[in-house]
Amino acid sequence: MVWNHRKELEDNCWSMEEHEDAVIKIIVVNQKYIYSASADATVKRWHPKKDGTSSQLTYAGHEGPVTDIVALD
Repeated sequence: MVWNHRKELEDNCWSMEEHEDAVIKIIVVNQKYIYSASADATVKRWHPKKDGTSSQLTYAGHEGPVTDIVALD
């Protein structure tokens, strides 16, 4: 679950349901994208929208869980 502290209580969160296993870590990059690392061996890029959120890209190919993610500028 990701919570948006700027929204009203009734619509302040959304779920990363596209992952097939637990999300281990998330990071926000440039206040624009959210990246999630998962035990399903993928990293996904998300772009929050007013009408909901869906992943834009999936980075696959890891042989096991992705346990960390870092953004380099």
